[in-house]
Amino acid sequence: MADESAGSPCPGRLTSPSVIARLLKQKDVRLRRRLGQHFLADQNIADKVVEACRATPSSQVFEIGAGIGTLTVELASLTLRPRPPEGGGQARQKSGGQAQGSPASGGQASGSRAGRVVAVEIDQALCAILEATTAQFANVAILREDIMKLRLEQALVGRQKWIVVADLPYYITTPVIFRLLENLRRIRLMVLVVQKEVGERIEARPGDRRRGALSVAVQARCSVERICVVPSTCFFPRPGVDSMTIRLTPLRRPMLQGADEAAFRCLVQASFGRRRKMLLNALQGPPLDLSRQQAAQLLAACSIDGTSRAEALDTKDFVAMARSVARVKGEQG
Repeated sequence: MADESAGSPCPGRLTSPSVIARLLKQKDVRLRRRLGQHFLADQNIADKVVEACRATPSSQVFEIGAGIGTLTVELASLTLRPRPPEGGGQARQKSGGQAQGSPASGGQASGSRAGRVVAVEIDQALCAILEATTAQFANVAILREDIMKLRLEQALVGRQKWIVVADLPYYITTPVIFRLLENLRRIRLMVLVVQKEVGERIEARPGDRRRGALSVAVQARCSVERICVVPSTCFFPRPGVDSMTIRLTPLRRPMLQGADEAAFRCLVQASFGRRRKMLLNALQGPPLDLSRQQAAQLLAACSIDGTSRAEALDTKDFVAMARSVARVKGEQG
């Protein structure tokens, strides 16, 4: 657990609503609704999220949307000894895609072991609070960046694969997850706090009406585990919906090969883009634009009933079709 000594910039747990309110008031922070700024205010849930990360003193942790540092502090205390209070947290914030003291810079925090936490936060005012709450930890590097603009292939560097943890606002959840999926070779696992509706879509199995493109895209690349449901009462200020914590672990044997990726994306887009239609008809739409005969041949080759709808298919069915499409295109090209 995090150090709560008298030397702390704000004594008390960062999951306490009164502590959160005090920190925001001290820095005169006005929350911006468009950024979905709601802070975790339940220690039990925070403990579950941190435990799900399976961090050790040798872990590299990449946190998206660090806020006031609630999870940052907990993770930093797991991955490294705190620095003496007089060491401060000076010059640890950087804007430009590379955190000072991060693996990308080649730096090594004084008194450190291998572990470190790179905390990404877009809000400058919250970064000021984050600087204060993590000041005693030598292994925390802060990036004041927009995660949608940050080049992850440059941020997720180093000898070890990264643990990614994020409390994602609804408006960027899907694009952030797709960006992370594109960088799985550098990721050990991901622990994500998302709206409950999104979590249910991600874990949805064949036959579930909630199953969609996001479900298939994630399940083709990762195992999905539900950690816990997070009621809206566990946040400050309280949002209008519940959330869910999920863990995504890249598959040891990926279903998709590089050559199949483009065909897979097109198939998923065509299938779920016209999800009310039977697959035979859906595959004739963009971006595949197959003829009726081509669609029928593809489905028959993969032993898939053309009258089925996209949500009925297993992820392996989409992979099989992608391989077939990629093979045909390869023969034609």
